[in-house]
Amino acid sequence: MPSILRDGFSFSLTVLAAVLLSACGSPQSKREAFVEKIGPPQTPLSGQARYFAGQIEAQARFTASVSPGRAHQGESMTPGGGPPPGRDRFDRGSPGPKGPRAEGEGFGTGRTRPGGGNPGLSAPRQSLGLSLTNQGPSPVRVKITEVNSILGNFVPIPETATLGPGETVTLEPMRGSLANLDALNLTLALSANGASEKQEIVLTAK
Repeated sequence: MPSILRDGFSFSLTVLAAVLLSACGSPQSKREAFVEKIGPPQTPLSGQARYFAGQIEAQARFTASVSPGRAHQGESMTPGGGPPPGRDRFDRGSPGPKGPRAEGEGFGTGRTRPGGGNPGLSAPRQSLGLSLTNQGPSPVRVKITEVNSILGNFVPIPETATLGPGETVTLEPMRGSLANLDALNLTLALSANGASEKQEIVLTAK
């Protein structure tokens, strides 16, 4: 075989071997490379505030997000995580110790739909969870009028709920993709019993 052909044949074999080795990389090595690229998960942040002379307690959590697909497969949700698509955690019209009545759902105009970030480009990295608890002795109908942070200006789901004494309503998680945060400022406005109140809740690592 002429030397030029032999050299060309050897070069082709080298290129083919490199391609095959690249294609046969283990799923684990690819996953590790992806994790290294995006960085570590978001450190959990949390904060709370009392509204209407302590009657309503709001608790907010900002954590690494769990994808709806993984949640649907039975994996446990991070604090503040929500149910997979098509499943509803709220017990409509049947108030009880674990089932406050949720009302008035739907997306508003000109505000961010839960999901945040660029869902078409990548899965959300973080999840903002919010729950409200009635610490008072009587039922209260509470409406969430604003949920605003660097993650976005969200329409809450549910937007309104009637809570008996000791009952808690948990909103659908609000997701987004940001660089990891050391703190998050959340503006939360509520109305109840004919009054309105707005506070800024600072979420930090505990």
